[in-house]
Amino acid sequence: MKIQIIQLSDIHFKEGENSFQKKEEKLFESIRNSTLEYEEIFLLVTGDIAFSGKEKEYDLGSNFLKGLKTKLEEYSQKKINILTIPGNHDCDFDIDTKARQNQLNIIQRLGDSAIDDSVINQCVEVQKNYFTFRDSIQETAKAAYAHPLLSVYPFDYGEKRIVFHCYNTAYMS
Repeated sequence: MKIQIIQLSDIHFKEGENSFQKKEEKLFESIRNSTLEYEEIFLLVTGDIAFSGKEKEYDLGSNFLKGLKTKLEEYSQKKINILTIPGNHDCDFDIDTKARQNQLNIIQRLGDSAIDDSVINQCVEVQKNYFTFRDSIQETAKAAYAHPLLSVYPFDYGEKRIVFHCYNTAYMS
């Protein structure tokens, strides 16, 4: 089995004019023929999907990625799996709190001993728009393990298994 991984990163969708959206057709044109050679296709979006973690930025990103996915599926007649990982721009710092900042300072001083799920949940609060986006865009990917800092996605093909470990390293941004 041949799989294709198409990786996009640092798209930085924002309200108003986006240079990436202008390149949508060129992106499709540049990758469409290669999709014909593979049995399974993964579109990985690895960080900085949004410009500043705002809901409207993810709406733009969702429309763009769903449109690209539809075009590629229609062209290749194959299912496209989308997986995402957040970057520091996927944090909405307008909703950051002193409590979160204090937690980050404590983690930096004390290391792993200062971290438990309650601390992690406070730290990822600035990524809530990202998580909503991720859950809506990854409609075919089902996590075998889901945690705010790690999601594991297995894909089985007969006796073969492909596993993606998606780490959230931006939670301390």
